[in-house]
Amino acid sequence: MTSLELRNNSLSSIPGNSFAALNVSEVDLSNNEIRTINAGAFSGVTLSLKRLNLANNRLTSLPADIGVLTAISEIDLRWNPIPGFTPGSHGRGGTDGLSDEVMKQIGDSITTFKFGSNIVNSWPQSLSHLNRLKELVVAGVNIPYWPPSAFHGFERTLTKLTIENLPVGSVICETTKIAYIRYKIYQICVIGGIAQ
Repeated sequence: MTSLELRNNSLSSIPGNSFAALNVSEVDLSNNEIRTINAGAFSGVTLSLKRLNLANNRLTSLPADIGVLTAISEIDLRWNPIPGFTPGSHGRGGTDGLSDEVMKQIGDSITTFKFGSNIVNSWPQSLSHLNRLKELVVAGVNIPYWPPSAFHGFERTLTKLTIENLPVGSVICETTKIAYIRYKIYQICVIGGIAQ
């Protein structure tokens, strides 16, 4: 596996054709200041890129260009200010920071998905498109009640669930409904000796 590590470089955007001349299967862009990923940024690696680490950046939504990554199996979006589901007016529709369209496009290839930050206060409904998901990592979310449908779409494929920095008092739906889960890891957030 060939990889490109660009973490900790204060990058604020990824322009089009950034990876056009490269043959890589893994790109680490974590710990930057990335706010935008322009169209065509992944040109040249759409068929080869398997792992993409965008953790600890400033993305506010799932970049549309990720949808063109046909071989992608792992994405890390933890600690980006990407919100969960926000219902529309009068209970109709709504928006999801994890774009429904992009999640549909990558849903058949993703096996590991990592997301979450303290601004997520509702479960992203678009996760249901990840129908081959084996590992889910949820970090630092402020979801007081996790709906029973939280794992819908991948309840028969998920084998590892990790929940990091979960505030005390969060109610997680029954994970026993996940048919083949082997590992459940919960980490409660403790600050200054007081669980939060």
